[in-house]
Amino acid sequence: VETAYDILYRRYDLIKETFLTSARWRFATKKAAIAVDLTAPLNEWTYRHAMPTDLLMLIRIYNVGQWEVYEDWIYTNTSGIEVDYIYSSAEKDWPVYAEWALVNEVAYQLALSITNKLSIVDRLQVKARETLNQAMFKDAQSRPATSIRQKPFVQIRN
Repeated sequence: VETAYDILYRRYDLIKETFLTSARWRFATKKAAIAVDLTAPLNEWTYRHAMPTDLLMLIRIYNVGQWEVYEDWIYTNTSGIEVDYIYSSAEKDWPVYAEWALVNEVAYQLALSITNKLSIVDRLQVKARETLNQAMFKDAQSRPATSIRQKPFVQIRN
């Protein structure tokens, strides 16, 4: 018989990483400058760059026009790039709102395996979504709003 601990042990990392990639969390975002790999890529690209080893989700690449990802490589025609990305940060470094949202997500994800009762799963799913939305709102407060740079209605008049 599989215990709740066994189920949690087997699924926790996947649940955590899925949670971290569900939003562009500021507390789990890093910046990095990535050097060019010495091996030249095939075909249309001039350079390839190794993705950071702790990368879960790429958010943005700076100083580059076009790019593509193949396996663990970023292919570009630019020699030096900088990236923003989500990484698997330690829970002890998370803000309390994110920890609470993850606790609710874990409870929801494990509820059916442990209780075998859909009514409990449904309630926990609602709670998990509510705490996720609250956490995303709170996390968004750590980045100021940016104005829209394009002005199509003004440009069309000119």
